[in-house]
Amino acid sequence: MDQEINTLLQKGVIEEANHSHGEFLSNMFLITKLMKPCYAHLRCQGHIVSDYIDDTLFNNALNSLNACKNLFTSLGLLIHPEKSLEITSQIATVLGFIINSLDMTVSPTTEKKTSLLELCHKTMQSNQITI
Repeated sequence: MDQEINTLLQKGVIEEANHSHGEFLSNMFLITKLMKPCYAHLRCQGHIVSDYIDDTLFNNALNSLNACKNLFTSLGLLIHPEKSLEITSQIATVLGFIINSLDMTVSPTTEKKTSLLELCHKTMQSNQITI
């Protein structure tokens, strides 16, 4: 277990908590804590905004989206143009999966299916498989 923890520490995935030796925090949790004042500020201005891990969700109001983008960029944060959807959609591709809220399905993309099939064939041909 110590080796895995040391590997994660070296890669910067986790860092030791300041308040207690042997406790570790993921950078993802630090981001959510740092963003709380930003969301509180936007809510005080009347915007309906919520967050989930590293995503920001709006109530479909363009002015809320613009206020959020302006605030984040003024704080020096980068907004990824390809991953940020400004127009709502009922079908979206995320991390190799097609999420369809019309028929309530999640399915892999063609590329993801091909990749999974290749991995399955490679696994079936292997004499030894490690987990």
